[in-house]
Amino acid sequence: ATTLTPSTRLPHFFRCRRGERYSMTLIHFYLLYVFIHMYPQQNQMKLILRVNGMKTGIGKTTCRTKIVPMAIALAASMDEVKWADRLDPRNHHAFFPVGFTTVWDTVPIYVATPTNSRMNRYLYQPKYKNCVMKVQVAVSFLLQIVYYSCLHIGTAHDGSIYTNTLDQHPFETWEWGLGDMIYQTAHHLLLKHRKPTRRRNQPPPPPLTSAQLAANDRLDFARSGVERVFANLTNHKAFQSRPGFRGTLASLTAYVHVIVQTTAAMYRHHKSRHGRGLGPYPHDWRDDDDRTVDLTGP
Repeated sequence: ATTLTPSTRLPHFFRCRRGERYSMTLIHFYLLYVFIHMYPQQNQMKLILRVNGMKTGIGKTTCRTKIVPMAIALAASMDEVKWADRLDPRNHHAFFPVGFTTVWDTVPIYVATPTNSRMNRYLYQPKYKNCVMKVQVAVSFLLQIVYYSCLHIGTAHDGSIYTNTLDQHPFETWEWGLGDMIYQTAHHLLLKHRKPTRRRNQPPPPPLTSAQLAANDRLDFARSGVERVFANLTNHKAFQSRPGFRGTLASLTAYVHVIVQTTAAMYRHHKSRHGRGLGPYPHDWRDDDDRTVDLTGP
């Protein structure tokens, strides 16, 4: 069986820096990421999906028979996203030193308009002016992706996505995350203070206090530190090109899994991409007297 290890055999046109030659499996692995990032159309595939020394790249048939199966296999085997990483003793923020572990958001994946009108209504999102699928992502203050779920329809409310997946990311009783204003009904998420709505025939509500505005600024600052991770997840033409991705749902799901897992691996294994963090010290903010321990046994 072929492996993802360098080989001294053919092909001779794809060499690594040490002079060794890579196997065809590794070349297809490389072309998978080129395809997702560049997302060439049919008449561009042979021009873009090539490596050094090749006059023309692979075609549509080879992509369907070699690249897509590899993406599906990788999606089923990669395991770089770990929910337990949020409890790293250095995963703290200066403005939220204890009790807070994650930042939550959804990112859009642009897809082509379906021919089915009902499916079109489910996917079309006026915010993006396009049909989209959503990916829910949780990132720690150390810039580690600790949870994700996909794919969700474009019209699904972010709060509903979060609530429907609560059993997949259980929080500790003392634990909180940070979210934007759309997570108004979500449990264990801290949101910004919102100005009260003005009622008809009622005087205008009082403005937010200086303390509330300062709290909003602190939350925005903490969230802005992880925005680069969300941007790296979707900074690929397969996910951002217009009118959107064209292909099967299975292949798109596999591509999303591969990109999320590889992005998580990039931030996990490259020290230059690690968040600063604080600590080490525990996340549980409760006093010892507040913690209940069952000493009776089963």
